[in-house]
Amino acid sequence: MKQIDVCNTTGGALTFNLHIVPTGGSVGTGNALFYTQNVAANTTFSYAGVQVLPTSATIQVKASNAGLTITISGGEAV
Repeated sequence: MKQIDVCNTTGGALTFNLHIVPTGGSVGTGNALFYTQNVAANTTFSYAGVQVLPTSATIQVKASNAGLTITISGGEAV
């Protein structure tokens, strides 16, 4: 991952958790990249930083409520 954008399209603050979960693992605080990250009303939270995902890992996101749009971009390691 190289860029994460989380857009809050509501009139109230929302939070989200984003986890990089290894194969066979489960969501937990030990694999959280963001935990209860606040996104103010009508704003976008942006993160630019390289995160290398282990083979077959998943990205799992949970929001405090509906109204977040999440875009994640990156490239394939060679």
